[in-house]
Amino acid sequence: MILATAVAVAAAVSSPFSGTPNPSFQADTYQLTALTRGGFVRHTVAGPERFLTEPTDRTVQGLLARDRQLWIGATATAPGTQIKARYQAAPDVDGGPDDLGLRLARFAVTEARAGRLVLVPGSLDNRAVLDAEVDLPANGCRDLTKGKATIWLTRTTLLPRRLEVKRRGKTLTWTYRFAGFNQILGCSIRPGWEPTPSCRQTASTAPARPPQRVRCRTCRGSRRYCRAGSGWRRRDGRRAVPAPG
Repeated sequence: MILATAVAVAAAVSSPFSGTPNPSFQADTYQLTALTRGGFVRHTVAGPERFLTEPTDRTVQGLLARDRQLWIGATATAPGTQIKARYQAAPDVDGGPDDLGLRLARFAVTEARAGRLVLVPGSLDNRAVLDAEVDLPANGCRDLTKGKATIWLTRTTLLPRRLEVKRRGKTLTWTYRFAGFNQILGCSIRPGWEPTPSCRQTASTAPARPPQRVRCRTCRGSRRYCRAGSGWRRRDGRRAVPAPG
């Protein structure tokens, strides 16, 4: 009798989630801390396409999105950059923080709603969650092999609670903590985040051209170059001047 009860409970816990996953609590603004063994990253989401990303690792560039502009913070080895967009990112692309857990959470929910991914109900830290496994493709740009991710979503918000990524026999774990749901949150530029190059990038709908080695008028005589693809402009709005040769 006891064995039969245990088997029934195990079957109930591991059975797929039935129905369409929808949040019972809509979180439009929030503060998020993503913790790993090497430190943490703090995100502030203040509204559509308004967010701030502050990493504790000073070699990683921070991000600020506000008023159709994106600031990329300067580090000891990389200058700050300012990108101005002519059009809003949504609904063509997501305009939130570039966090793996947030992106996988949106992917898992979208795939589950389409019937292409199974969400399994469970419990994590005394919270009701839905978990799913997602295959990760290889990424040659970041020298990442293919792997597998397991993500746990808080049942009420469908936001990430925990993420485990396995590649090459190693497992990386992220824990997510949320606060300030639906509060008025500010996004302001941090000291040292002003763009230092004499060029800024403007988003353009024109077809992209092959990158071109250019040198700005104000940078003439120095070794600082910009990649002049589609949309690159000087601060005064004129085109950058191609470098000889």
